Amino acid sequence: MALTRLQMFQFVLDQAQLEASPYYLAKARLWYKIVVDKLTLRQDYKFYNKVIDTPWVSGQKVYNVPSDYQRSDACFQVNEAGVQGDEIFIRDTYQFDPYVSSASGMPTVAYINNTDNTIVFNSAPTNPSGKQFRLRYFKLPTDYSLTSSDDNVVPDFEDCDVIMQHMLSIAFEREDDERQSSKKMDAKLADQAQQRNMYDADSSSSNDLARESFRGRRGYGRRGNGWF
Repeated sequence: MALTRLQMFQFVLDQAQLEASPYYLAKARLWYKIVVDKLTLRQDYKFYNKVIDTPWVSGQKVYNVPSDYQRSDACFQVNEAGVQGDEIFIRDTYQFDPYVSSASGMPTVAYINNTDNTIVFNSAPTNPSGKQFRLRYFKLPTDYSLTSSDDNVVPDFEDCDVIMQHMLSIAFEREDDERQSSKKMDAKLADQAQQRNMYDADSSSSNDLARESFRGRRGYGRRGNGWF
């Protein structure tokens, strides 16, 4: 059974030998936010992957990305029958510029403008009736309240243990607890185990966690600095 946020907070505070008082519950809510924000910036979690189809507009190169967009995964052409076709390659700006064309035609390359929250294509289609582009992306994690209003919610991050291990690491560090170093390693191991399960690998798999699929393939989108 999935845990609510409050149950997670109570477990973490109990393990850290801290009272589940309003003061420490407020700290736990902040720790939760820090952990989830940083984890989702560093890893591509399959349960945050979404797909959206957007109709092409004749002569238009620039389209808004979804409001919950964090970073891209891939982009594809979709024909009138809804069948996915050729990939539209998403590149950094300097890689994108040589492909920009004033001629009309179906786009082949795009880049994400993080300032305007748009996806920009290298060409504009003409009379693309019924055709669309399919953007696969990783969404932002749910921004839960730092008050008690969301405490009874089951969070959308699928592995509560990963979050709680990282929260415990923060709690131990705050209390200058000698267990902080080992708990930090426990948190990393829990995250690696979750990554294995997320990619449908057997628990005894010999897959190397240094492979790209387990490091987390970084797409193009909103960025952040590492924290733990």
